Amino acid sequence: MEYDYEGILASYRDKYAALAEQAAPRSIERQTYEQIVRLIVQNKTEPLKKRAFQLTLTFLSFATTSSKSEVRAIYRQCGLDLNRDLGLEPWSF
Repeated sequence: MEYDYEGILASYRDKYAALAEQAAPRSIERQTYEQIVRLIVQNKTEPLKKRAFQLTLTFLSFATTSSKSEVRAIYRQCGLDLNRDLGLEPWSF
């Protein structure tokens, strides 16, 4: 099955940009949402499928290594949702 990686990543970029705008200024949530957006828009030269997989791994890695629980929760949810939406279900995180 072929996925619209560009469309999926664009929807995540838009979703987390909107969440960042709604979060309180200078809050840890806002900073985390903004970081997710920055990670999504960087490395646009990578093949989309590879970039999407790497983002999933990055978000799930941050979910285990971040020091604040609210940051871990945001990264974990983003990583798990991206994993599901990209059809990477066989990879259990």
